Amino acid sequence: MRTLTVKIQQTQDYGEKSFELGLQAVHSNTAASTKNVDGVGDQAAVVVIPRSGGYQDLHWVVRKGDDVIGVEYRGWDAGLFSRSNPDVAEQEAAAKTVVDDVLGEL
Repeated sequence: MRTLTVKIQQTQDYGEKSFELGLQAVHSNTAASTKNVDGVGDQAAVVVIPRSGGYQDLHWVVRKGDDVIGVEYRGWDAGLFSRSNPDVAEQEAAAKTVVDDVLGEL
């Protein structure tokens, strides 16, 4: 099961603040881990939040100028007897494809 959500916030002179607020909102969970990413937009970070029952959230938060993009990719992998967390690298790469497409349109 997978769910993908894309949010684009277009601001005027508040891009950096919106980026920070977006990261804070995603990272409010204490189990979250954040990784800053260079070379994607003007600022970018990936936040991974493992949840119980094999469910996992992965969020890309990217700023390009005054625009902030949030891509949320959630889900789990089906196992033989129970669900398991998706592979983070695969989840991150799939969501980055969407980030790249949106950045190309801004």
